[in-house]
Amino acid sequence: MKRIIKSMEEQYWLPALDLVEAVFTDHENAKEGKLVRSLVEEIRSMPTYLPELELIMVDESDSPVGYCMFSRFHLEGNYESELLLLSPVAVKTELQRQHISRDLIEYGFQKAAQLGYKAVIVEGNPMNYHSRGFVTSAPF
Repeated sequence: MKRIIKSMEEQYWLPALDLVEAVFTDHENAKEGKLVRSLVEEIRSMPTYLPELELIMVDESDSPVGYCMFSRFHLEGNYESELLLLSPVAVKTELQRQHISRDLIEYGFQKAAQLGYKAVIVEGNPMNYHSRGFVTSAPF
């Protein structure tokens, strides 16, 4: 199956929201699905939003199969030009375990580095991100 990663384009705004909501509904519940959908909509409206780092993977029929969003983040008002938050990440339920999220995240890392960002923190289940090199921050 041919898959392409793209930065967000207007034609994918609603399909991406539908994908995120469906994935989180499948894995948690409808309330969580709507909550994460709202999170994406909220981030899109904020000055920390980076459309070039809201990523979508589409299949050969141009249908979304994966999604991830990196947005600017700061710690106590510092590092906003260097630090990104990765959240959320969603892959169509029936296509999970096919390295779609890995490919999206790695592409995002490369694009973020080209834009001058130096670090990424993630919000989500730590077990989903250890294989990408993330470590839990609590010990630090």
